[in-house]
Amino acid sequence: MKKFIITEEERKNILSQYNLNEQWWLQAGRFTAHETNTGSGWDMGLGGVKPMQRKLSDQERFKMLFDWAKSWTSTVQDWTNVKSTAQAIKNELSGLGSGSVLSYLSKINTKPKFAALCKNFAYDGQNLYQWLDSEYSISWGDVLNSIPSTIKTGLPSYTTTDSLYA
Repeated sequence: MKKFIITEEERKNILSQYNLNEQWWLQAGRFTAHETNTGSGWDMGLGGVKPMQRKLSDQERFKMLFDWAKSWTSTVQDWTNVKSTAQAIKNELSGLGSGSVLSYLSKINTKPKFAALCKNFAYDGQNLYQWLDSEYSISWGDVLNSIPSTIKTGLPSYTTTDSLYA
């Protein structure tokens, strides 16, 4: 964890911005607050305090995975391999209900194929994420659970929420 120096004025602004009191500053944060040798500010050694985190929603996690996938390498052959699956997904999403969309997603078992689907799926001007976002009969949790774990490797469940720790 890095230490950083702030002025007294910055400290007061942070306290008021986050509606915190001085007691919180000294106790809950376990800060080592003291004037630095130069007297130019406050040393906030955060010690072992972990950043504040919040759980990502399943929709946020899928959006993150979708955006990552668009940056992954895929070939024309990968798209050729998943094109029939993409067409089947379109057919299911354009009819009533969601049919077997999740079973089709589970068949896409490599990152390059998933990347090809995310990059190339388009129907009525919408990409795969936009289509799934407008599909109310499928939960985002079910969508994520249908995607093989090899594709979801590294996908976080939590995110840091406090900009002080960025």
